[in-house]
Amino acid sequence: MASEEPSFPIDWTLCPAALPPADAITDDGIQITGDARFIAQVGAALDLLRSKAPGPYADVLANIVLLHHIPAGSGMCVDTGRFKIGEETAYAPGWSKADQIAWLAGAIVHDANHRARYRAGLLSGGRDAELDCLQHQLAALRLIGADRAFREYLRGIIEGIDDPANQYWNDPNRHW
Repeated sequence: MASEEPSFPIDWTLCPAALPPADAITDDGIQITGDARFIAQVGAALDLLRSKAPGPYADVLANIVLLHHIPAGSGMCVDTGRFKIGEETAYAPGWSKADQIAWLAGAIVHDANHRARYRAGLLSGGRDAELDCLQHQLAALRLIGADRAFREYLRGIIEGIDDPANQYWNDPNRHW
């Protein structure tokens, strides 16, 4: 049963129109706010996309304005192009540095697609939007040669998209 709308209200006050000042700007113009460790992690993820997944990287460039480090949680401000990235998304605890970078690269592609949907006049949240974003994320992970466990994890969510246990977008308390 497809449900386009998220089951909990989106608080747009968490996505102010004014963006924080950038601590770094990539050669391609994406702004980054965060400490040196975060800037390096994001830079490595973007470099990986640029070198191994140019199509998804072009989508990132078209839809991400700012990658912003926050302590917990992650989410895309589809109106401003600001992707708020929490610790777990940025650093995939328990995984190798290379795997952490690959996971972050996939997450950036996923959230860039949320904004692409919004800008195309499509719903940016809900079941069908998540399915579309997960498919883009999985395709990027394949291109960059991400760990099989990551790809299997996403494939499991995609295949079980209608299972409430997989519908992370309906959980306002999700930690990543």
